[in-house]
Amino acid sequence: MKQIPLLILTMIGFSCGNKPETSTTDNLKIKIDTLMVDYQKVLEQVSFSPPVWDDENERYYRFSYRIEFAEVKEAGELLPEAIDRNIHLSVYNKDFALVAEAPVPQLVTNLVRYFVREGDIWIFENIADELGFIRLELTI
Repeated sequence: MKQIPLLILTMIGFSCGNKPETSTTDNLKIKIDTLMVDYQKVLEQVSFSPPVWDDENERYYRFSYRIEFAEVKEAGELLPEAIDRNIHLSVYNKDFALVAEAPVPQLVTNLVRYFVREGDIWIFENIADELGFIRLELTI
């Protein structure tokens, strides 16, 4: 979410010197379209969640994901529709050597927060505006 302030500054047309630029509506639209193409490229790259330590099994867990977008965006939308999220779980030992890695196709949203309790990964999930959890039990 740290990109949002930068996104807002770029959308309203500030230059590096923090002086407002004078531009027409068409120029601003071109700048926003260019920004959104670049932002989509960033979202299509692999992103990593922070590693979380599992005291019980003495290992770290970390999720990574990459978003795939539709080829064409709908009229009036800033980005094309996200059609797939490739989410993987990596398991590391206490020295951060990779022990295992596997896709997790059951997860369909970007992971915001998760923790480990009794050897299981607990992922925060909004379920009908109530706090819920998705629990992953690992067998390695």
